[in-house]
Amino acid sequence: MFMFAWTASQQIHWIWPTIALTIFMFGAFIAYLVVFLYLADCYGPYASSALAGQSLCRNMGSFAFPLFANYMFADLTYKWSNTLFAGIALVIVPIPFVSSNLVGSSFALAESVSQILFFYGSSLRRRSPLCSKIMSSGQVATSSADVGIHTDAPRLPG
Repeated sequence: MFMFAWTASQQIHWIWPTIALTIFMFGAFIAYLVVFLYLADCYGPYASSALAGQSLCRNMGSFAFPLFANYMFADLTYKWSNTLFAGIALVIVPIPFVSSNLVGSSFALAESVSQILFFYGSSLRRRSPLCSKIMSSGQVATSSADVGIHTDAPRLPG
């Protein structure tokens, strides 16, 4: 986002902000997809409610953004408005690192959202009362290594 913020200018060739947005959107899509799949695997029969909650949060942000965006971009210019968004994004980076002893360590900063959910997903599910109930009933996988591995899936011929 910082790269986009500082290349969104008429003096800079249009390909640079496009490359910056491509990099950012690739990362944002991967993070969204990992959380989406994690919620679906974690909440089993209640997955539709968990996914609806995630979609509600995303849609509320989409609703609120146009209320202030025009004023902000007019007052701060594209460069500083996008820098503000990049700064906010930088501040919320530690949110996926859910364990307080991991925040600030070099290991945690090197891990991606998907790796954190893979390694610590089972402990997160044990802390959730609903997930604990679902896991004890055997409706979803109980360890992160089991998530997404279905041995009873039909095989293709050949």
